[in-house]
Amino acid sequence: TLATTGNIVTVTFTSDQTSLVSPTVSIAGHATTTATNTSGNTWTASTAMASDDIEGAVSFFITVGSSDGLATTSVSAITSGSNVTFDKTAPVITVSGSNPDTKYLSTAVYSDAGASATDGHDGTVSVVSSGSVDLISPGSYTITYTTTDAAGNSSSAARTVTVLSSGHNTGGTSIAQRVQNLIAMGNTEAAQDLDRQWSHALATTTVTQPSVDSLATRNLELSVTGEDVKRLQITLNASGFPLAIIGAGSPGNETSLFGPLTQNALIKYQQANKISPTIGYFGPITRAHMKSAGVTGIWW
Repeated sequence: TLATTGNIVTVTFTSDQTSLVSPTVSIAGHATTTATNTSGNTWTASTAMASDDIEGAVSFFITVGSSDGLATTSVSAITSGSNVTFDKTAPVITVSGSNPDTKYLSTAVYSDAGASATDGHDGTVSVVSSGSVDLISPGSYTITYTTTDAAGNSSSAARTVTVLSSGHNTGGTSIAQRVQNLIAMGNTEAAQDLDRQWSHALATTTVTQPSVDSLATRNLELSVTGEDVKRLQITLNASGFPLAIIGAGSPGNETSLFGPLTQNALIKYQQANKISPTIGYFGPITRAHMKSAGVTGIWW
């Protein structure tokens, strides 16, 4: 039998004598108390386990004396039932993987690395998780892990996941790569639908439009908006790297949003011209290549 802090431990005993002075009992080293006669020759005594008690088997010491004072008996071992073990230490939880974790907007389902827990008395104990992460909505999310051992000691831990609205997302389940896969399979319409969903997801993002002077130096990436993005799309379409055949992003239908279609077309341009890294990020390396190659239509 297990007990933890705050639990009541009771000792019950029976005497073979009917004429007794009230027996005294000490449990877990606590102050001696007088036992209570519940019926006939049966007596009980109880104590609440405290946080400063020593873990392990709970000790007790019973002193019984006859009313004539001629005999006194002490007992410190049980004759039936089971010992009580005091366990006041909660299991230790280990959160697996990155904590805190950072992800970028994606249509993928967040894969939680989980957590494990060990207990000094029970060994490995199960962990329950709660909370979720919505990779299509920027923000901060918390996944909480809880566990309880056999004595009732509980502990918890948490993982914080931040979903960012922009950045270099090269993961295999990113929106950009899903769009790219759809295009490779010839499913242009589905790719455009996904791109429009991405645009809608970023609709609440506040973006500062660049000034004319900044167009020649601003780096462009997923979720960025501005006239320079539209100029980049026009240039890619005109250079043989079209964003789409029809609809948003196609020649004559360029937009000011740098979405997965823009990233996909830019990756193809970088691959064709051996520009590294080929991640669909428009920065100094790609800008310098376009200028040296004499590509027109941007802003130099």
